[in-house]
Amino acid sequence: MRAQLIGLSCILGALALAPSARAQGARAQDVRSADLLAPLAEGRGRVFAAGPRGEVPMKTDHGRMLRLADGEVVQVIEADSAGVGSGAVSRATVVARGERGTIPARHLITEQRLSRSPDGRFAVLAMTDQCGDFCHDEIWLLSRQQRHRLTGDAGPDHTVAWRRDGRQVAIGSRELYLVSLPELKVKTLAGFVSPAYAPSQQLFVRGSGSDHDDAAYELLPSGVPRRVLQVAGAPPQPEPEADVPPPAPVTFDAAGTSVMAQFERGRTTIVRSARIR
Repeated sequence: MRAQLIGLSCILGALALAPSARAQGARAQDVRSADLLAPLAEGRGRVFAAGPRGEVPMKTDHGRMLRLADGEVVQVIEADSAGVGSGAVSRATVVARGERGTIPARHLITEQRLSRSPDGRFAVLAMTDQCGDFCHDEIWLLSRQQRHRLTGDAGPDHTVAWRRDGRQVAIGSRELYLVSLPELKVKTLAGFVSPAYAPSQQLFVRGSGSDHDDAAYELLPSGVPRRVLQVAGAPPQPEPEADVPPPAPVTFDAAGTSVMAQFERGRTTIVRSARIR
């Protein structure tokens, strides 16, 4: 009888443990298959590896190395440690699995680094990789099934503009990236930055500021730029070997019938406007 009771006790114990084991397995699977576009609360981040089954090394404050799974949610203490001239790879300080440590900042998604499409199906992710004489950003286009790296040499000043129907996004950073969705067709245009879509879905951009060009252009569906606004004189030029600051994107009136652009000339800001054709 005692042997039977012991055997029954072992069976019941195994049954009690089984759901816990299944739950642990489910949690591990959920971590690795997590939706990269799921909203993140304030102070939270999501690990971003090279692929959906990848891992990111975290060096803890105690010198241990942990392997964090792609999609794993962490607490963010500091999202970016690098500054211009530091010459260092930017690192983020996080808390994961009860331990504090650092990971490369380019492997961390935060809500502030995402620019989401109007329908929520896609997002542009931008994060700093390292800073020497210039800071270098990585820019990715994400969906729930895809991750596409647009560039690893973007500047820290970038503008993301979504077309109202969510079928096109324009990213300006040292040059212009124009992405058609959902087919992920990418077109790159040098010499243009600071995109903005009019309510009528026409795309307007600015000259990059290099070669003294900060005019406002409409980028026609054919890809040909049509100059719509300009001011005589040159925009402020940076120190030698410094990044050219991009001009501000154009804005539109409440009716969406006029486009306006600001031009910096010395200490004066000049505003010009034009009717949208």
